[in-house]
Amino acid sequence: SAPPLRLGEPEAVATAAETLASPATQQLRFPSLSHGLTALAVTIGALGVVGGGAGLAWGSSRDVVGLLGMMLLVGGGQALSLELMDVVGSIPVSVVGLLAGAVLFDYRAALPLAVTTAVVDWSARRTSLRHVGYTVGSLSLACLAAAGVFEAGVATAGPRTLATWLFGTVAG
Repeated sequence: SAPPLRLGEPEAVATAAETLASPATQQLRFPSLSHGLTALAVTIGALGVVGGGAGLAWGSSRDVVGLLGMMLLVGGGQALSLELMDVVGSIPVSVVGLLAGAVLFDYRAALPLAVTTAVVDWSARRTSLRHVGYTVGSLSLACLAAAGVFEAGVATAGPRTLATWLFGTVAG
């Protein structure tokens, strides 16, 4: 049997390049979506971006420094979770940050935190623009929904009550 190729050898580089360029690999890395599924992904992305923009414009929170700090924490957590994904599996750190942002900064947190998460994810994985748009939209919609549920709990039961905590749990 032939000795194993080492990564620095020209034959190994050529073999790796041929493997990545093969049609089977391209199909695995860049799957084609049906027109209906593509339309759904684009719709979710667009609704999330528009809703997040509306939340950013008309939300009641005015704590810009706190929101910037939350964006740094969410971005750092997402980067750390991507680093640990190979070791311990997927960790939905960004979702925890989005929920915390929804509680602390209401609707204004949706779009900035969703964009932060998607950009960090894109920088690590280099996903398609379609995937980035879907990620921003879906995370923004999730954060808007969580902020709405939490706000409904505060409006219904008042702050600092067990019912508000339960609404916050349901929002998660």
